[in-house]
Amino acid sequence: MIGLLHQPLMENWWRSFMDVMLGSFDVYLSLEAEARVLDIYQPHVVPGLFQTGDYAAALDRIYFPNDSEEDKRRRIELKLRRQRIITRKSRPVAVTLVLHETVLRTIVGGPAVMAAQLSHLADLSTRPNITVRILPFAAGLPVGIPAGPYVILDFADEPKGLAAPTIVYVENLTGDMYLRGEGDVKQYRLVSAIIRRAAMDEVSSRLLLRQLAKEYRRGR
Repeated sequence: MIGLLHQPLMENWWRSFMDVMLGSFDVYLSLEAEARVLDIYQPHVVPGLFQTGDYAAALDRIYFPNDSEEDKRRRIELKLRRQRIITRKSRPVAVTLVLHETVLRTIVGGPAVMAAQLSHLADLSTRPNITVRILPFAAGLPVGIPAGPYVILDFADEPKGLAAPTIVYVENLTGDMYLRGEGDVKQYRLVSAIIRRAAMDEVSSRLLLRQLAKEYRRGR
């Protein structure tokens, strides 16, 4: 893994949040901070890079029921600071995000929270470095089987023209996987291409996000 092979170029600001991280999530944060391109598929939940504070807090209240108020606050601060890599003015990370329609219709924190979250996604999708597309229910199972969440991380070339290896990050309940094998990366790139082809285009996806946000505001 890049962050373990040499010292990251980015400041490891997240070290002060280690006490509120799960497992070795700092390893992933180190990789994410070094990446130039992220290809994300998420069939269940809005990924952390795109979550509003209220959406994140609603999830944390369930997943970390015994957290103190200070720990809750710091978890949200960690997530929001992490998001700067996609919103900063200088060389923001390029992201292609595909969300399954399930994510938009699974209510987290109530209609008001969902309205703000979907509007936030729509607004972010207007940035030149961010693409957000929706895989609709009507697309069925484009891969032939249910595809779990993943992130494909691509990195800038290292000194002397050596390209840093692509890494596929797969998160699950029992532990994270970092895949670097040529066969694994090739397979995930193929899956990603299939999912993107089956997804709605950027404009239609943005319109759906804004439409559903309005419906949530009306308390559908």
